[in-house]
Amino acid sequence: PEVGAIYMGYESEGVFLLAERNSSLPDGVQMRWGSPWVNGTHNVKWYLFHAAEDGSAIPQYEEISRYDPRERPWYKEAKAFEGPVWSSIYLNYGTGEYPVITLAYPIFDAKINGVDEPVVSFAGVIGADVFLEDISEFLKEAYHDSDRHVFILDSESNMLMGTSLNANTYSIKEDGKPGLMSATESEHFIISGATKLLIKRGWPEELIIFDNYYLQSTIYVDKFAGFSVRIVVLLPAVLEPDHLGKDSPLFSFVIAASSLALIVSLVCLLLALYFNRSTLMKLTQPVFSITTILGSIVMTVSAIMLLGENTHYRCTVRVFLFNLAFTFAFVPLLIKSMRVHYYFNLFPNSKKTEMRTRDLLKYMICFLAADTIILCLTLYIQDDGTKPYTEYILTKNGAYADLTYCGYHNNIVLIYTEVVYKGILIIAACYLSFRNRNVVGEIGGSKAVFAIVYNIAIISIVMVTIAISVSDVRYIILVEAVGTCFGVVVTCLLLVVPVVWQIWFIGDKAAAKYVVSKVLASSYKEGNNVRPVDFSKKRQRMKVKNKPKEIIHEKAPEIKPENEMKEVRVKQEEQKTSTTADGIERQLLAAVMGQAVDRTPVASPKIVSLNMKGVD
Repeated sequence: PEVGAIYMGYESEGVFLLAERNSSLPDGVQMRWGSPWVNGTHNVKWYLFHAAEDGSAIPQYEEISRYDPRERPWYKEAKAFEGPVWSSIYLNYGTGEYPVITLAYPIFDAKINGVDEPVVSFAGVIGADVFLEDISEFLKEAYHDSDRHVFILDSESNMLMGTSLNANTYSIKEDGKPGLMSATESEHFIISGATKLLIKRGWPEELIIFDNYYLQSTIYVDKFAGFSVRIVVLLPAVLEPDHLGKDSPLFSFVIAASSLALIVSLVCLLLALYFNRSTLMKLTQPVFSITTILGSIVMTVSAIMLLGENTHYRCTVRVFLFNLAFTFAFVPLLIKSMRVHYYFNLFPNSKKTEMRTRDLLKYMICFLAADTIILCLTLYIQDDGTKPYTEYILTKNGAYADLTYCGYHNNIVLIYTEVVYKGILIIAACYLSFRNRNVVGEIGGSKAVFAIVYNIAIISIVMVTIAISVSDVRYIILVEAVGTCFGVVVTCLLLVVPVVWQIWFIGDKAAAKYVVSKVLASSYKEGNNVRPVDFSKKRQRMKVKNKPKEIIHEKAPEIKPENEMKEVRVKQEEQKTSTTADGIERQLLAAVMGQAVDRTPVASPKIVSLNMKGVD
């Protein structure tokens, strides 16, 4: 930067002589001369003039001034130091009172009286001004084509001395005049924020990160006393993020995936409610499907909540919403698998009834309460709980940075406890689904549950594996959100689409009868999947009870040939078998739909072997 002015103040009567730059003049220089005291009189005239081509002085105007150089900071500091010294930052006089620093030299008179040592006396101070705005203009010109920024501040007072950024080096006081300004008070957030961070860290020598910039500070001490400044350089940084924000393209990808999952789950919910009273939908026990879809919608919302900064509100909502939503969506599938296993594997001859909604809610409340207790105990074992904390760490790019994490970020107890709890649910559902794999798919939706459970298990394993192997927080959040949304979409589609497709393209009644026929085929194959109902003894008791007491005429039984008797028995068995199938179909359809069982007499589906030797 250029020197703004050179001047001298005399100790005797405060005479002041100044030469300063003025671009409006032909030679660009003007001079001032005056003295605050002349013959003991104050309030005198100052003379302002500039040089002509021949070197003569051309007066411009006269003004009244009370300026006394002996009262100015630069003069006092040089006189006290008794050597060349840089002044502290002060407001200049007579030029708008902008901040300035001065390199001041004290002047001494030496009088020699004979052979004695010379008598040295203080005569005055010579000074040269440098305006802080000129320092800023110099830095702006030097860095105007660079992606770097720099600012300079006094090492003692932290006053801003110059910057390449578009910021003032002075403040504006209430009266509209300029004033001195600390770098921490700068209107530019990079200057103020970086200075506060450096002060907080004790002006470290290592590289640190602030607002997408590498921040490096160094101190410079001039050979003349009084000039000790800190030079702060900012370079664009490759950040190690602690959250997934709007500035990342991955943010939009997560929003798109979550929106798709939300739309799919809402459409499936509407379809399940619309076809809730259809015969085929009732066979799948729709209360389980609807509850699972509702939980899936909440899980999609939890995926969206993974985005954004780690505030106390977000940290609290994330951990509770995701874990409870997973339990809410998964437990109905587990209960459904348990019921199918109970009625079709363990006790196939027991009466099959539909689970009421309030009973399902009771079971779900128990699982959700257990999950809530686990979360509260493991979260609040530590004092901070979900409250975010800031950690000053060395990042992978070699710079130190403040990263903010949720309070449960390193809560190993919470992580392992939830993994074990959710793992038990998934393993149990996988086992039951595997055992139910041979049950007709539409009965209780066993095939859909089988596919969903193993899909969730595989997604969970993949998500955990990627989260462990990836170090970038943004990609970890991306995997968690996309994995959640993928699981939601697959779950909702498997629960609803197969049933709706059969209703639309086959017909409700036809599809239901086809399902029942498959169950009957399975029953005949295994021989024990449908409870046999034998009313033969009851019919005999009813016939004896209703038989007339007196028989007047009783015709003797006609004895038929053995061949005719064989044909009669075969027809009777065929008729019995047909009656049995129809009765079993009615009972099965009514039982799985939770309706009253038709008590029409039916016999065991096993075909009884005929006695070919004769009639008993």
